[in-house]
Amino acid sequence: FGDSYVAGYGVDFDQCWVYKLEQLLRRPIANLGINGAWITELSEHPPALETGDVLLVLGGANDFLGEGTVAQVVASYESLKVYANKAGARCMIILPPTPVIVEEDLFVGLNMIRSLQEKLKELDEKAEGLHLDKVIPKDPVLYIDGIHLTAEGHGLIARAVYEYGVEKDIF
Repeated sequence: FGDSYVAGYGVDFDQCWVYKLEQLLRRPIANLGINGAWITELSEHPPALETGDVLLVLGGANDFLGEGTVAQVVASYESLKVYANKAGARCMIILPPTPVIVEEDLFVGLNMIRSLQEKLKELDEKAEGLHLDKVIPKDPVLYIDGIHLTAEGHGLIARAVYEYGVEKDIF
């Protein structure tokens, strides 16, 4: 559930971390990623959950490219956790990686990237969950456009989500 990181913007379906995680878990995953989505808006209309489901949430970067605040994103994460808990499901919050500035092919302008980096750093300090900055190296080669990850970057997310989920007894 989330934005373009979940939808797999820029990579083929079978290269997206959600698909790769599905292969690791050997069970189906509904990819509810929407390019350009704000987690603050998505949290107002969460997906239907059943007892035993796992809600994986990755989003927040688009909120910060707009006028969203760290406090709003954290509140959205918390509301999704409460929602999942009430449904008898588990929730894993996955914090987006901080983009690496590359000189060419930026998805957004350089000033927006720098602002996004600052807000994601603050989010990383205030939110609980799997912090992708701890598992994705700051290597421009892993980024398509300064924000979105290559197939290799998606592989790193899939492995990290799998390991975190096993460690925290989510899967």
